[in-house]
Amino acid sequence: MMVAAHAGGEGPAAARLTAMANATRSAVEAAAMTVLEDAERAVGAGGFIVPHRLERLVRDLRTYLRQPNPDGALRAAGLAMAKGEWQPSRAGQERPHMMLMQPETVTAERVLIVAPHPDDETLGCGGLAASFARLGRQIHTLFVTDGGASHRRSAQWPRERLAAQRETEAQAALVALGLDPAAATFLRLQDAAMPPHGSPAWRAAAVAVANLVERFDPDLVLLPWRRDPHCDHRDSWRLVTEVLAQRSPRPATLEYAIWLDELGEADDAPRPGEMEVVAFDVSAAADTKRWAVAAHVSQTSDLIADDPEGFRLTAETIDRLTGSVEKYLRPCDG
Repeated sequence: MMVAAHAGGEGPAAARLTAMANATRSAVEAAAMTVLEDAERAVGAGGFIVPHRLERLVRDLRTYLRQPNPDGALRAAGLAMAKGEWQPSRAGQERPHMMLMQPETVTAERVLIVAPHPDDETLGCGGLAASFARLGRQIHTLFVTDGGASHRRSAQWPRERLAAQRETEAQAALVALGLDPAAATFLRLQDAAMPPHGSPAWRAAAVAVANLVERFDPDLVLLPWRRDPHCDHRDSWRLVTEVLAQRSPRPATLEYAIWLDELGEADDAPRPGEMEVVAFDVSAAADTKRWAVAAHVSQTSDLIADDPEGFRLTAETIDRLTGSVEKYLRPCDG
C-alpha cells in the first residue's frame, strides 16, 4: 500500500497510517454517498434523466468514490484498532486541542531546557530556544545523560571518548542556537542506564537538579514528553518533575516529544483531557535549528565508522523535527 510505503513499510507508524487511510477512505465514501442520495431526493426523478446536470455528476461520483474491497479495508482498520495499533480521534476528546502561538507571546524570562541526551535540546525545542535567545530571555540547559551509548560496538570510540565528544557537540549546538554554552549543566548519568528510581544515585541526581532549580529559579521548564518511547526521556521527565513538585510556586512546563510520532504505541499518546497542544511558529529559526542539529556530528555523519549498528539520525527524522512549527504538550491541569 502506498501509505505504508511512505511510512517506511513496517512498524507502528506504518500500521497507524495504513489503518487511518483505510478508515478515512471508508468514511469519506459513506459520507459522499449520503450526500448524493440527499441530492437525488431533493431534485426528484428528473435528476436521473439525461441531460440533467445532476445525472452526470452522480454517475461519475458513484464510479470514482467507490474503493476496491471496502469490506477488506474496514476489516483491516478494525483489526488495527483491536491490536492497539491505531485508535480513531474523537473531536474535542482524543485529539488534544492545539493552540498556535508566536514565541514572543510567552512571558517567561528564565527558561530551563531539560535534554535527556545531547541533541534533544535541539531536536525537541531548538527553534523555541533560539527564538527566546533572540528575545533576550535567560536560558539554562540541563543535559541529563552523557550520550555515550549511541555506538556501543565502536572500538575507536569507547563510552568515555564518545561522552566527551557529545558534550563538545552539545556546547557547539548551543552556540549555533545563540545560547550561552556556559549556561549548561551536565549531570553525566549513563546513557540508556539511568539509576533506578529511589536509588542513592537517583537521589544524588535529584539533589543536583534541585540545586540547579533553586539557583536558576526558572518560570518555564521545557521537558521531554512523559511517555516518549525512550527510557531516558521518561526517566528524565520523572527526575525533574519530582523536583519541580517541591517548588512553590511551581514553574510552568511544556513537554516536547522526540520519538512519539515515529516509534510510539497507542498507550504512549496523550490521554483524553490530559494535555493540550501548543504549537509555536519557529520559521524564523528553522535554519538555525538545522545548523545546530548538524553540530551533533557523531549522530548525523560518518564520524564513527567502525560500528555499523550505531545510532544515526535519519534524514526523515531530522526533517520531521526541523520544520517551521514546534509542537509542545501542556498539562491541562496547569
